[in-house]
Amino acid sequence: MSKKIPSVYVNPINKKINNSQEIFYGKTSFERKDEEDINESIKKIFNSPNHVYKTRVIITTTNDVIECDIVGKTLKSLLTLDGKQILISDIKKIQKK
Repeated sequence: MSKKIPSVYVNPINKKINNSQEIFYGKTSFERKDEEDINESIKKIFNSPNHVYKTRVIITTTNDVIECDIVGKTLKSLLTLDGKQILISDIKKIQKK
């Protein structure tokens, strides 16, 4: 019971193959996307079980440091209890008090 296996066509290689090159890329500085970190921090604050209606936070912006109660969020800003809007793009750091 010897069955003959079909033959396979082998394409001839007529050029020199040089696939043993070493390539390395290194970067000395690490780029951090602060905007994603800020959005993650805001998400954590609003998804916290301690956030029912408002949360007291300290917000560091490009111009100053604000201590306020945040109650809501739109696409581009945070809403405070006293009716102010703080642009998310201006926020450098946000933390619970």
